[in-house]
Amino acid sequence: MTKPQARKIASMLEKQFGAKVEYEKLVDSKQYRFAVVAPRFARMTQLGRQDAVWAAVDKEIPREIVIDISLILTYSPKELTTV
Repeated sequence: MTKPQARKIASMLEKQFGAKVEYEKLVDSKQYRFAVVAPRFARMTQLGRQDAVWAAVDKEIPREIVIDISLILTYSPKELTTV
């Protein structure tokens, strides 16, 4: 996957989920990993989040690019706050 392709995935996830998305390239690899933070995830199970995110990726992104996604982490904003 190229950096512009990773940026396209991040942009798509931001739009579809009203999310903040960060991504990084794995060292010595063409794979990327993503972290998606969306308010609507607070009402969803972890499995529901993953199903929704991967369904969106599979619908919008060609398979030859999808195989270079190492992982997608999903969080609600509250899960990332510290006490």
